[in-house]
Amino acid sequence: MPPITIFCPFTRHAYVRRWFDDLYSTDLNPAMTNLVFTIDIGEDEMGQEVGKMIYARIMEQMNKVAFRKFIIIRNYDHHVNEVNIGVRRRRIAEIHNQAKEAIIALDGKFVLGLEDDTVFTDLKVERLYKPFEHYADAGLVSTYEAGRWLNKIIGVWFFDNADHPTKCRTASLDDITGDIGEVDATGMYCYLTPTTLFLQHQYDSEDWQPWGPDVNYGLWLRQKGYKNFVDWSQPTDHLDFERVVKPEGKIYVEEFTQETHAAWTRKRQEI
Repeated sequence: MPPITIFCPFTRHAYVRRWFDDLYSTDLNPAMTNLVFTIDIGEDEMGQEVGKMIYARIMEQMNKVAFRKFIIIRNYDHHVNEVNIGVRRRRIAEIHNQAKEAIIALDGKFVLGLEDDTVFTDLKVERLYKPFEHYADAGLVSTYEAGRWLNKIIGVWFFDNADHPTKCRTASLDDITGDIGEVDATGMYCYLTPTTLFLQHQYDSEDWQPWGPDVNYGLWLRQKGYKNFVDWSQPTDHLDFERVVKPEGKIYVEEFTQETHAAWTRKRQEI
């Protein structure tokens, strides 16, 4: 694989050590891996912990092989909003736009986007990279993961029309066929995308949309003529403090229909 830049925003101190355990369980070569972390909370201890884990685990488990380069972005004046989903989505967009300056300074040809509450033990990044070798128009390849809010849905999306969407739905377990599936959009929990595309996109989220900046990125790629994929052989888990949410069991499918401009109706179905 070419050099890869991992990007992860950290907002939860309790997840840092577990996240680094997962990082060191992947098939990534540290010498070919850049790190960009955003500490998006006014907490000195978490920033110190992230820096400690970069250095300590190199010496302990990686045979003293250092990461290629790393940058840590500190946002001291921000505190996470766990209540207002619109505020959270706008902040996610802001963080991704902010990270461009750091990512463009590094030499990664691909960005591996991760979230601090994604459980990605033994992730095979090589599998995420394979579709880019076979499809010149591949824009994004993701694992699949279930959300932790309200009813459990899989963060994979299908639209009737990427350019002018009027209907969309989340994935059901019936969509999981084969190893690789073509989709329209995914969450940002664990995905690989070319650095050039990550940098070109202006991340945003509108309150009237029933999805966030992650799905908008997938739609933007589709509108540019790219194909998006999910590696159905690699589910990732979602950590909710002491609870681990797995993309299995009772899964709900959410369907949205645009009745008028900027007005969508929701239908929820248990599968």
